[in-house]
Amino acid sequence: MKAGKTYKVSFWAKTSLEADQYFYDNFGVRFENHQSDVARKGFSSKREYSPYYWNSITPSFTADVANKKGNFITDSSWVEISGNYTAKGGEKFLTIGLFWDDNPKIVKEWQRINNKYSKKFKPDQIMRISESDKRKFSRVFIKYALKKNPNKTIWSEGIDDAASILIDNVSVVAID
Repeated sequence: MKAGKTYKVSFWAKTSLEADQYFYDNFGVRFENHQSDVARKGFSSKREYSPYYWNSITPSFTADVANKKGNFITDSSWVEISGNYTAKGGEKFLTIGLFWDDNPKIVKEWQRINNKYSKKFKPDQIMRISESDKRKFSRVFIKYALKKNPNKTIWSEGIDDAASILIDNVSVVAID
């Protein structure tokens, strides 16, 4: 991407209604000059507490174009998520997914845990968070950033490892 150039970003998303345990609203796209750890390592519910995931989903990991806050994707109809993005220059990668949620309760819990562990690790090390702190943060995140799906009817081994949001027709087009 060229610095200062504006791009129209668009993609379509929907839930796999019967399989999803939660609905999201903070779903979007982020542009970067390098591949993010989350994109490189991938994310799976079976690796929910991966140190790479924990160290990547931080207050600075926000979407450049995102679904409107509070607009939970709650049915299996396709929803367009779009917006304009002004490039910083050199962006080669995009990550589509769930990004940081700035709900004050989530921020407070993240800060508590980060303050507790950041003293134990050097800046270039991956923080290894205790399982109890990860579970507590997860409970806070689920309570304040997600919406429970009352329609979940499918469950089988591995189904929670499936994509929670389906995406299609991703488009990035220069508009000026």
